[in-house]
Amino acid sequence: MNNDQIAIKIVDLLGSKGNISNYTHCATRLRFQIKNKKLINETELKAMPEIISIVDKAGQYQLVIGPAVEELFHALEKTCPINNDTKMGTEDKKKPLDSVLSFISASISPALPVMVASGLINAILAILTQFAGMQKTDSTYVVLSAVADAVFFYLPVLIAFAGARKLKTNEYIAAFLALAMLHPSINNIADLSLFGIHIMQVKYSSNIIPVLFMVPILAFIDKIITKWLPETIKFILRPFLLTIIMVPLTLFLLGPIGAVVGTALAQFCILLSKYGAVSIGIMALLQPVLILTGMHTLLIPLIVNEMATYGCSYIFTKALAANFAIAGAAIAVGIKSKKKENKQVGLTTGITALLSVTEPAIYGCLIRYKRPFVTACISSGICGVFMGILKIRSYAAASVSIITMPIFIGDNLKNFILACIMGAITFVVSFILTYLFGYKEE
Repeated sequence: MNNDQIAIKIVDLLGSKGNISNYTHCATRLRFQIKNKKLINETELKAMPEIISIVDKAGQYQLVIGPAVEELFHALEKTCPINNDTKMGTEDKKKPLDSVLSFISASISPALPVMVASGLINAILAILTQFAGMQKTDSTYVVLSAVADAVFFYLPVLIAFAGARKLKTNEYIAAFLALAMLHPSINNIADLSLFGIHIMQVKYSSNIIPVLFMVPILAFIDKIITKWLPETIKFILRPFLLTIIMVPLTLFLLGPIGAVVGTALAQFCILLSKYGAVSIGIMALLQPVLILTGMHTLLIPLIVNEMATYGCSYIFTKALAANFAIAGAAIAVGIKSKKKENKQVGLTTGITALLSVTEPAIYGCLIRYKRPFVTACISSGICGVFMGILKIRSYAAASVSIITMPIFIGDNLKNFILACIMGAITFVVSFILTYLFGYKEE
């Protein structure tokens, strides 16, 4: 089937258009908000060859597709345009924590592709400065560096837009409010006041926590205003009232709270690396489990705040350990297998994992045989401890793979060399453990 036919079948098996309240996608998954999960034909969904696996977590019904997810998402947009007035069945009651996690995930996931693009640009610039003689004062470097840095500087705007879409409030008002906070006259300026009241100095650029606080409040106030304003004046007064209410609320309350929380999270990340290499190991050990459950993107706020505050990320090391461990385990399965089908699955998904897409290896190979998944987690955790001891850190955000290793290049090559060595060691350890203990074909 082509993507249009696949999209039609998926919508039908999810209980028709009326049972889908919203959907988005990340690097490898379609993420749905379902009104009544009893209407889903999960048996036939699992039987579709285009769907690697199904994950029902954090208030989202996730279909793991793989690298082709974006094309399928666009086909879904044609097949199933969202109609907020359509209702079917009884809506599932979500736990408060699931709602919060779902909102965070839906706000951050759409921004991941541009973050990857930014990371790759920075990685290329790092290579050119280290090996091609490019200077940081060269115009080419300045322009490309500005393009890459713009993603993180204006990231609150992207998060606000996606979060507003998730909560079904006006995305452009949310983005406008985020842009206002980034204005040079407001962002990180001391001795400001509004209506004679002092405004706390807050750095809003690259800080996504304030907008994650702001957007739900905006959505709540927007519902009240929309309900009570007459239709004849709603178009004019709605954006004006939201701005007049939300700007002081953000400057006086939500912004300072978000800044404090964001700083605390960044300092917590540094604390993990300085005083607990074991903690990096634990996160590396759990990373395959987080990927399995679809919860791995929820650590992005920690990583983004850490990178924005300190210019690098220690927590990102967990992905370095996990991705190479998953690849090593899958390739071990492929090499050890005698059956042609198993050999092909192991080698193919292992190579894909080396290129940063790990879900096919996890769902199609490691979980299928169980023990390879355990050996991959153990290998990732053990090597993660040593990565924490060596204080390996990432200087850009991109999916860790053999072609994006330059994201570990900083002011010198030492960190990059250590990252490459530990990535290779992790792959070998996972391969050996899986080959010896982790797989019985029968």
